[in-house]
Amino acid sequence: MKSYICAILLLICGGMGYSATQVRGGCLFGKQVVSVGKHTAAPCMELICDTYGQVTMAPCPSMACNPGQEATGMMPERPGKPFPDCCAQPICKGRHYPEVADLPYFLPQMESE
Repeated sequence: MKSYICAILLLICGGMGYSATQVRGGCLFGKQVVSVGKHTAAPCMELICDTYGQVTMAPCPSMACNPGQEATGMMPERPGKPFPDCCAQPICKGRHYPEVADLPYFLPQMESE
């Protein structure tokens, strides 16, 4: 019984399903027709249109540094990038971020010694 309840909760948390009408081999979502497949929806969500006209929206996943790495700041969402690259993510000590060298990111106040 516990595993049954956990499975239902997991399905509910996995994403938000939206009713859509299948149109010309795609999905009608609001006033927009999207093709079958995965898309990035503004500002930064994954929109999935299946072959039955069902639309599923998935938010950004929780991201963390690898074990043993320290988070030194947080990079904001980057609109215009494909999902999940558009998602906010931690800045991990010892990792190089060439793709965001020219973008601002948030660093915590450093204590002076």
